Amino acid sequence: MISANQPDLAQRVAQKQFREDLYYRLCVVPIRVPPLRERASDVRPLAEYFLEESAAATTSNPNVWMASVAALEKFGWPGNARELKNVIERMAILTPGERLGMDAVPLEIRLPEENGARSSVQDARDAGEREHICGSGRERLERLGGGRVLGLERTNLHKRIRALGIRASRASGQRGAGVG
Repeated sequence: MISANQPDLAQRVAQKQFREDLYYRLCVVPIRVPPLRERASDVRPLAEYFLEESAAATTSNPNVWMASVAALEKFGWPGNARELKNVIERMAILTPGERLGMDAVPLEIRLPEENGARSSVQDARDAGEREHICGSGRERLERLGGGRVLGLERTNLHKRIRALGIRASRASGQRGAGVG
């Protein structure tokens, strides 16, 4: 029998939170497999394997590009290999064509980590909204009816622009302008 566990069972036995006799039955040949965040070099072969597995279930034959592999290797993978597998499948399903470049990598993985801490989902969502609004350009938005282009009422668009700290120069599509 092979089993995997997250908590340290020896510690649980010492704390009387796990049965000692069951621990000794299970712990015949313990094998420690380090988490994926400690094995960045394993990300590419695992990603390629998961991609092949995903392609076998569909008719597509996608491939991962180096830029996206670099982003995947930098990520901390709190969900370990299962999370990587889910991300690769999502990339393969949602990306048209066969090239899985940086644009295919989910935003929460592409975002740079601040102070070594993983960005929150809200941070990722805000960054995505900011990118989408800025990419649309303020003049274009005003010319085509405000937020309707983005699926928002004009007043809601202006509220989101203020809440996200987007300055007029950035919202007009000029890259490089800061967020204020």
